[in-house]
Amino acid sequence: MTRPKTGARWRLLALAGALVALPWLQGCTTNPATGRDNLTFVSQDEERRLGAEAHPKILQQFGGPYDDPKLQAYVNGIGQLLASSSELPKEKWTFTVLDSDIINAFALPGGYIYISRGLVALADDEAQLASVIGHEIGHDTARHFANRQTQAIGAQIGVAVLSVLTAATVGGDAAGMVGQLGGTAAQGYLASYSRGQELESDSLGIRYMARTGYDTAASAEFLGKLETSKALLARLKDEAPRGYSYLDTHPPSAERVREATAQIHRPPPPGAGRDRNLFLQKLDGMIYGDSPAQGFRKGRVFAHPRLRLRFEVPEGFYLLNFPDKVVGDGPDDAYVIFDHDAKRWSGDMPSYLTRQWGAKVRLRDVEAIRVNGRSAATGWTRGTSNGRQVDLRLVAVRWNDGQIYRFRFLAPTQVMARYNRGFRETTYSLRSLSAAEAARLKPDRIRIHTVRRGETFEGLARQTPFTRLAAEHLRVLNGYAPGQQPQAGVRIKLVVPGRR
Repeated sequence: MTRPKTGARWRLLALAGALVALPWLQGCTTNPATGRDNLTFVSQDEERRLGAEAHPKILQQFGGPYDDPKLQAYVNGIGQLLASSSELPKEKWTFTVLDSDIINAFALPGGYIYISRGLVALADDEAQLASVIGHEIGHDTARHFANRQTQAIGAQIGVAVLSVLTAATVGGDAAGMVGQLGGTAAQGYLASYSRGQELESDSLGIRYMARTGYDTAASAEFLGKLETSKALLARLKDEAPRGYSYLDTHPPSAERVREATAQIHRPPPPGAGRDRNLFLQKLDGMIYGDSPAQGFRKGRVFAHPRLRLRFEVPEGFYLLNFPDKVVGDGPDDAYVIFDHDAKRWSGDMPSYLTRQWGAKVRLRDVEAIRVNGRSAATGWTRGTSNGRQVDLRLVAVRWNDGQIYRFRFLAPTQVMARYNRGFRETTYSLRSLSAAEAARLKPDRIRIHTVRRGETFEGLARQTPFTRLAAEHLRVLNGYAPGQQPQAGVRIKLVVPGRR
């Protein structure tokens, strides 16, 4: 382990300073949506290139496109209609419904717009869905990505400088850790648009809705619905997944609702500009919650029908399901993280820990074990996280054809002993699913139901898979106020359970 020489360090800092200055030479451009002159660092051609490069990575990170060509075509049709009324009608626009239940929508430069199926499910009609799509189009037409690059460049160079200074004082390994953490923080900060940009995109989205005949009142309605959904998740905080969502990057503040309401154009005739019946028809049968491609959670059990495996996390842990990992979020900042190594390993399992997965840390008590008849190995290490001492146990299990599945068990050192037994039980709960067990795993789905006389949300909730606040969940999903009941003859969204 060596430290960089002082001269080399300052040469790198000088280079970083030069990189900061370079973008200012790009000059001003006229914003196509606002008509104002903006200082931007990225040309529109460069935006298109960046968007095209990022598109496959976004699909991989967020579970890929939802496998329903009819729904994809429907959302694409709404998007293309709105985009045709924008200031960039000749841009190549790409609209994708992501196979994710997290309520989310975002735009990449170059006309790439993403809507999660979780957000589609929350909308009440086509106009509300159009309000979100129009808002995301507004981010692109107003070139908010390009305008944000000053912050991006500053943040990333700041991370590079911090890594250099860290390497000069504590060594390369720690520098790498700081660089990774700093990069993540910068990306998270820059994922959120400014208050002014959010309001501007709201205004542009309403403009495009009005031009294409949608009821612009739907924009404020959906912002209010996001607040209601957020409140429900707060009540379900023991069960609610935490992760990137529309609420993280598009805060539906009271100011945004007021501004959107103030910009409502003359409303169309009653029922016009909504297309509720067509919207509900497209939603009927859509997966709600986990999908077969990403595996299913039921309580503390995770089971994947395609990978043919299952395991159970300890009591008190809540499962979060991501495309690349499953996380058990427990008390006392204890975690279980399950993933797999795409690379095959032909050597012995202790060597996999010491030479491959845990090669950069000092593992203790490495030993070979068997997990339900499969070769495995485990070891542990101690370190610090956020100023606290933590223990990390690694477990790697050889699966079919040399593929490796992995557990990381993490807890503060002072409480690790409390979780050792539960972590051990989780390790030995990992097993194969039989063909019959895998076949029984089916997703929950949205079904459109016409309310009969005397039916209530409380009664209908008994048909759903929800275990807490089920009636309130249905109310939020369908845009009803607390305590409100549906009238006979009205069509609503129900969630019917799949088989587990």
